[in-house]
Amino acid sequence: MSIRKAWHEIFNRSSAAPLRRYCAGAARGTRRTPSTADSTADYTADKSNKEDPYCYTVGQFGRIALERSSFVPLRDFVKSFPPFEPVPPDRLISQPDPTQPLFISEMAKDWMRSGFVAIHFGIKLGLPIKAALVEGNVGVIQGLNVIAFLKLDLSTKEPTDPPSNCSGNQPSNSSGNHPSNSSRNQPFALFAHLLLSTIEAENDAQYMTMLPEGFKVLMKCAAVKNVDPCIIIYSPVFMKLHELYALFVEAYRIIRKEMPAQEDAVNAHSLLQLIANKLHPVRLQKFQTDTMIRCWLGSHGKTNAPTKSYKDAAGNTILKYPVEALVLDVHRHCMVRIVEKTTLIYIQKLPPSNRANLAAKPVGWHDGVHLMLHSCPELAHHIVEVFSGNVTDWIRLDLETRFPLPSVFFMPSCDQQSK
Repeated sequence: MSIRKAWHEIFNRSSAAPLRRYCAGAARGTRRTPSTADSTADYTADKSNKEDPYCYTVGQFGRIALERSSFVPLRDFVKSFPPFEPVPPDRLISQPDPTQPLFISEMAKDWMRSGFVAIHFGIKLGLPIKAALVEGNVGVIQGLNVIAFLKLDLSTKEPTDPPSNCSGNQPSNSSGNHPSNSSRNQPFALFAHLLLSTIEAENDAQYMTMLPEGFKVLMKCAAVKNVDPCIIIYSPVFMKLHELYALFVEAYRIIRKEMPAQEDAVNAHSLLQLIANKLHPVRLQKFQTDTMIRCWLGSHGKTNAPTKSYKDAAGNTILKYPVEALVLDVHRHCMVRIVEKTTLIYIQKLPPSNRANLAAKPVGWHDGVHLMLHSCPELAHHIVEVFSGNVTDWIRLDLETRFPLPSVFFMPSCDQQSK
């Protein structure tokens, strides 16, 4: 069966129905007469592009044609749909951190990720994706929330990168939000720079310093030359709340339970150390002192916890509750023990506005995720970053299944000949 026919069998199922509005004509390889709505061509200086009724993204098989009538230039889209939203101070089950006043919006997670995914496939296929990453040529397909390009010229080719198995090439530390000058010619860095410049154009410098820490870490990561693409396209920055919930629980299960049970406790402790070393120094202090978060310290709250140990099969001394595990353990406990007698007692001590809000809509798992995102916004990204450093660990985490790439990126290429 050809790729085109196989796609159509999937694409015509009910689960793919929302895509048809934007992609059906392109998937059939047909052309339609441009309508008045196609005036979005004016956003590019390329006059020859005005007659093209489609804009484009890049998927596994090449260029994908999307309805141009739904294209909204990136700056206009960001102005209409701000990518960040205020942390709800009366909903948090702890005192708000004034240095972290913003969450990334659920809508922005989709279209931001789609831009990096398109770039990833463009690099793999050797398409001239860098030339497309200029202001005016980049926009969002409204409703589908996918980044698209008004023009994606195939007349030139770029060198293909070797395939990634999500091992090695860990990002180095850097300062500031924007990619450095030395890395801006890299496609991921170009898109990160365009994204940050667009956000900055609609806000002031102070606002840029208040962006979520996890998002800023991702932007720095995108600036690293030859960064492992799996760290970018599977970044938890783009995960929905239920996916983050699963990530925290699964990372805990793998490191704290599965690996020790398989006589791999030494490597498990190494992962904990790598994660802890990447966290901001104030995180551990906050988790040890915050009144609400202390509810989930468990054995870490006991005086003799750091000294408790056991011997594994190889005779190695393994700490049961190393301080490096504290932050990860608390994240897991907060997910699965969010509503207990102890936590409810502390909730009653919150400000009146918080209590009223939580009484109107009782506390649930999503409040636990929000609290952890607010208290340690970069942990989720560092979990993925550390797991990507080893093929076996990456397979254990299994993000290709838990956080799959959007199905639109597996449509057949509009340039592909029917077979």
